[in-house]
Amino acid sequence: MPIIKDKYGAKGSNIRSKFQTRKINTAIINPVPSSESGIETQQIQESFNKEYRSSVISKEASSKLSIISSHTFSTTSSAELIFTLSQGESLNDIVIHNYNAISSDYINITISWSVGDQKDASFTISSGIITAVTGISITRLFGAEFPYLGTVSLADIVKNIFTNVSNKIYFYGSSSILGPSITFSKTSG
Repeated sequence: MPIIKDKYGAKGSNIRSKFQTRKINTAIINPVPSSESGIETQQIQESFNKEYRSSVISKEASSKLSIISSHTFSTTSSAELIFTLSQGESLNDIVIHNYNAISSDYINITISWSVGDQKDASFTISSGIITAVTGISITRLFGAEFPYLGTVSLADIVKNIFTNVSNKIYFYGSSSILGPSITFSKTSG
């Protein structure tokens, strides 16, 4: 017969119980959703995240107002102030549409912008194109020989450049004939 060793006898009378619990570093117990709801913990967390995101987005959306307006060229070969962007505003889009009573094949349209004091501005226009400016510094944003009934959107250009502007910006336009219109959208705040 083999010899059976008593492994607990050598430890003495103070044997650790198999059912002893830890007092330090106890496990964190999260409540388990009931099986009736059928929702897992991850789904509950995702619903909290969605609620938070929607409240943040709705606060941002409600604080910004979109202003949509238009301008129709009333003179030929002269620079007209189309609109201004105030400090903190953003430009979303400029849409140019060429409808005119003459219905010629092509017209010249230009859009330019400037900052600073505009009281000494003087423009020289030739066939709808701003050729010279004195008193201010101006930058051409768009210029084209534009077809009759043509429409173009400058959203891809302007929404990335004119966002939350730090200075007041003046937008000028010129056309070689009467009639073309410009629609613009800007966001305040």
